[in-house]
Amino acid sequence: MRNFAIFVLGLIVFSAVTATDSMAQSSQFPRVSGATCQPTMPAYSSWIRGNSGIGNTSTTSAIGVVCAIPIEGTSLSSATTTVNSLRIYYLDQNGTNGKAISCGGYLIDEAGAWINFATKFSCSTAGGCTSNANTYQGSGYIEFSSPTSLTNAHQLVASCALVDASTGAPSYIRSLKAWLTVM
Repeated sequence: MRNFAIFVLGLIVFSAVTATDSMAQSSQFPRVSGATCQPTMPAYSSWIRGNSGIGNTSTTSAIGVVCAIPIEGTSLSSATTTVNSLRIYYLDQNGTNGKAISCGGYLIDEAGAWINFATKFSCSTAGGCTSNANTYQGSGYIEFSSPTSLTNAHQLVASCALVDASTGAPSYIRSLKAWLTVM
């Protein structure tokens, strides 16, 4: 009976340590559809939403869209969220006139403070380009991969400008994926 009691006590201690460790750090890999993104001005009449994500059908002007990625487990007091990487997958169909999709990102805390990620543009380079000097047309992703941390962060937001559909085919934000650590 004594050995059984020691075994049970060992299980309780192991369970407590495991529970504490899992509360201390949580890796998250949320992915959201571009169809969940919202136009920055609902009055835009040229945005479309579907299986391809959110798109712009205007043949003359870009539209702004915002896409929110939820962060789980930040109800813990003083939890710090680190964004290890944020990817925004797109389809840019306006390569003929040198325009490009542009995106930035924001990690926002519960008090409204934020850290922003510098704007990048769609291009033939994986991860995006820092300038709009390109005529790329096709699929790819814009990536922000410098680890960025904020205490009490509750939302990760991508803000993008979808180029016009001067070629007749709309450009899309297809999906977003983040690699997060919450401690």
